[in-house]
Amino acid sequence: MGGLSYYAVEVFDVVLVTIYYLVFGFTASLAINHVIEVFDEDAGKYQKFSTLRLGVEIAAHAIVLAVVFYFLRNLIRLIPFPYDGLRNYDHSSLYEIDGGIVLVIVILFFQRQLIEKVGVFQNRMRELLGFNDVPDE
Repeated sequence: MGGLSYYAVEVFDVVLVTIYYLVFGFTASLAINHVIEVFDEDAGKYQKFSTLRLGVEIAAHAIVLAVVFYFLRNLIRLIPFPYDGLRNYDHSSLYEIDGGIVLVIVILFFQRQLIEKVGVFQNRMRELLGFNDVPDE
């Protein structure tokens, strides 16, 4: 990589950080799903839950995700970049290392129970607010 420009080093860093977020995010998502499935055997029961209980469970799930996001972002920040300092490049100044948008998308995409609960909760809120006649699409 000796002949590469500053921007090539930066692009490589962005790609590497994105891969970290994908791998760590997917792994964390699998772990979260496994833990939640242990406590939540019958996913179809959400229709029977009160709206308040659904709201509390969605909030609790979001809090768990926020804590996971926090720790994963800090963990990824600690992984050294092999070409830090090359062409005066500073890995710690990379904007994407703090963003974690890939992490958020990957983890949220695979949260089956959360998505189902939010769907039931959304339908109830639409009904309560009189928005039933508005199509989803």
